[in-house]
Amino acid sequence: MTLDNSIYKQLFKQCVVGFLVCDRSKNIIAVNPHAARLLGYTQSELKDQQIDKVFPKQLVNRISRKLTSKKKRFFFAETLVNKKDQTTVEVEIHANRVESQEHVVMMLVVRDVSHHKHEANALKEKNAQILQVQNELKTAQKLARIGSYLLDIESGKWTSSDVLDKLFGINKKSVRTVRTWISLIHPDEKKEMLAYLLHEVIGKKNRFDKEYRIIRRTDKSVRWVHGLGKLIFDDHNNPIQMFGTIQDITEQKEREQKLAKFSQLVEQSKEGMAIADLEGAIIFVNKAWCQMHGYTSAKALIGKNLEIFHSKKQFIEEVKPFNTIVMKRGSNSGEMGHKKKNGDLFTALMTTTLLKDSNQIAFAIAGTAIDITQQRAIQDQLKESEEKYATIIERSNDGIIVLQDKKIQFVNAMAMHIIGYDKKDLIGKEFLKFIDPNDQERVVKNYVRRLKGEDVKSRYEFNLVLKNGEKVLVEVNASQVRIGGKVGVMAILRDVTKDNEVKRLKQEFLSLASHQMRTPLTGIKWAVEILRKGKIGPLTEKQKEMVDQIEISSLRMIALVDDLLDVSRIDNKETEALKKDNCNVCSLLQSVVNEMQILIDEKELTLVMNPCGNCSASLWVDEKKIRQAFQNILSNAIKYTPRQKRIAITGKKIGKEIVYAIQDEGVGIPENQQKQVFQKFFRADNVVTTTGGTGLGLYLSKDIIEKHGGRIWFESEEGKGTTFYIALPIKKMMLNT
Repeated sequence: MTLDNSIYKQLFKQCVVGFLVCDRSKNIIAVNPHAARLLGYTQSELKDQQIDKVFPKQLVNRISRKLTSKKKRFFFAETLVNKKDQTTVEVEIHANRVESQEHVVMMLVVRDVSHHKHEANALKEKNAQILQVQNELKTAQKLARIGSYLLDIESGKWTSSDVLDKLFGINKKSVRTVRTWISLIHPDEKKEMLAYLLHEVIGKKNRFDKEYRIIRRTDKSVRWVHGLGKLIFDDHNNPIQMFGTIQDITEQKEREQKLAKFSQLVEQSKEGMAIADLEGAIIFVNKAWCQMHGYTSAKALIGKNLEIFHSKKQFIEEVKPFNTIVMKRGSNSGEMGHKKKNGDLFTALMTTTLLKDSNQIAFAIAGTAIDITQQRAIQDQLKESEEKYATIIERSNDGIIVLQDKKIQFVNAMAMHIIGYDKKDLIGKEFLKFIDPNDQERVVKNYVRRLKGEDVKSRYEFNLVLKNGEKVLVEVNASQVRIGGKVGVMAILRDVTKDNEVKRLKQEFLSLASHQMRTPLTGIKWAVEILRKGKIGPLTEKQKEMVDQIEISSLRMIALVDDLLDVSRIDNKETEALKKDNCNVCSLLQSVVNEMQILIDEKELTLVMNPCGNCSASLWVDEKKIRQAFQNILSNAIKYTPRQKRIAITGKKIGKEIVYAIQDEGVGIPENQQKQVFQKFFRADNVVTTTGGTGLGLYLSKDIIEKHGGRIWFESEEGKGTTFYIALPIKKMMLNT
């Protein structure tokens, strides 16, 4: 099969390798598109041009000489070529002499090898880096005396690194089998190590991790080694190889043995002794050290850092500078802060020495400690003076008095200002002398109980008698103190006369404002009644709706004013007589529900009623007040329960009480705020910005229920709902069968 000229021409044009054809005179007579692109010219720019316009003249002459030789018909070279834009490209040139009957031409095949050169150079550089890493790894292994191995499990043969050969005392010609390895192991451990390899590692497919002794072949010396190994498995999870490292740890073991001997000598010492490596890891502590720091077991401390015996501040400010001197000078001594297991701090006299091996290389630090807390305490007591605390105490806005044996031992400036006496008139005097006779018995009783360590209310109020005979009400916050080894009481006094006056004025204003607001609100209520009854003319439906809204708003305001008046009475400790009578609480609850039915319907709530439970009874209560308590709680349940949820009201006789429960599926009360629920004006965080309210309802309800001798409590979970319980005592009741 032969190809016609048209196919050759097509191949010449489309080939991705550059072709140039030159005559004997070195003129380019043909060039394909790829060659023109590679050299940065067009085909027409290259045709009929001298070949040395593109390629270096020296190279062209060499090619010409080679190809004009009768023996040589082929030439190859790599060179840099200048493109038309003066950039260079590295190319590979294959030149051939082609002869026919009529012509002799030179054909050049040109290919860009820049990318290939870059890859080759990169590979060469990578190989150099790998070789460097390998050399560094070998050096590191040599320095650390860590040899490596690879064991073929089926044949039992293994290969090893130069470091491992030196450690074992074998050479390149030595046979390397499991039997060889066993022969190197110390006679006392041969059986154990063979069993470990076969059963624990290969049999159970575990990692090899063992310290053992060998006898080196070359010098017969006993060496401690630490072997590590990892198994390689085939596709059926059968172990086929194990690779790993073996490290010479002889010197480490020798140091441990020396330390063990040393520990026997110091274990019975009364001084605390500890040894740690240079990183601070504990190697040894004696019994006295453990006792000094509040530990019972030395074993539990081994391996932990010395930092556990010091607070963070002590370690940074005292221990580190101390040990820096030890590392520089070889030893150091002085006082240092320590910390016990329970957190108590104490001061110890430390003497620390740097331990070195036979080559004078430091490997550990050893220290002795003597607890000097008592000596320091005596020194601190002597240094302690009033000046140390004068700035804080003397400038306090509260009066401070210290009592021992009922006598004043210390007073600050504010205490003198409150009582109205100078220091010389107070120090050494009995404190009772300055207390109102009506309060003396109570104050003495609290003072004695506090000295005994009994649980006494720390804050309470009493009257002081001033120098001018006037009385001033103070709040005292008292606590037990120990000064000079003797128990006493420190009392912080605050004049609350002005605070109570402000509180009284606030309550008076609240009471007055509430009374003043109730009059116009009552007028609005009666005006609404007149409008509703049509006494001034018939109302349109729209007007009736407006009147209803006015009535609802006025009733809410009247209820709020009533609540404020009740709060005012409670704060002023005004006792309002309860108007008790037999009251059917079941009927009362139904009545409260009927009043709020419109609110229930608006939110499409489901109400389940069983208020009588196992007992239908009339209780001896103030119907109006009990109604108010139930209204407040049910109103809250409706208010804080989302649409289409459920509210349940139940009642049950338990012992001598009837317990009513109002359960909702509302937003619930956050756990961290549940202790505040019955406080005045309290609103939980999850409703304070979304739902209206005053925060008085539960405060008043609790007061009402407790005045009836009852109890009120709740259970709540945020996001699920709340259940309020009201327990009322059964005093007079009439069972309805």
